[in-house]
Amino acid sequence: MWERSTEEFLTVPGLLPFAMLTKTNDPKIVLTQVAQAVKAITNQRLQRNIAAATGVLAGLVLKKDVIRKIFRSKIMR
Repeated sequence: MWERSTEEFLTVPGLLPFAMLTKTNDPKIVLTQVAQAVKAITNQRLQRNIAAATGVLAGLVLKKDVIRKIFRSKIMR
């Protein structure tokens, strides 16, 4: 997965959390892209589940405060 491009994971909602584990030089940008895609999900239950899974996997590459800041700024608007 870490050898795949991020773009492949940004097109399918179920794959969004795994975008955090793709090949990238800046995981903050990837998380921002994922947060924008999660915000666009209209089913609130699905949105919450994908956001939670993304937070867990993002925790492998980013600090918790960075994750919270990005998700709050993108999803809570």
